[in-house]
Amino acid sequence: MPLDWAMTPGRMGVAMVTTAEGTGELAVAEAALAEIETAHATMAAAGHGPFASYYEGQLPRARALVARLRGA
Repeated sequence: MPLDWAMTPGRMGVAMVTTAEGTGELAVAEAALAEIETAHATMAAAGHGPFASYYEGQLPRARALVARLRGA
């Protein structure tokens, strides 16, 4: 069931990125990044290539948002 579990933080993380883009809330962006990283790591460890690739593809957007909101 780790794959089913990982879908929840992954989806939540992607939604939170969208929210943080609209609100500019750094804490939400940081939480979103952590959720996506968790989902990616879990999917990769379980050997689920398609989902691992999807969340890996979401990481640059989340990282860029965190960096922007931190003023970097």
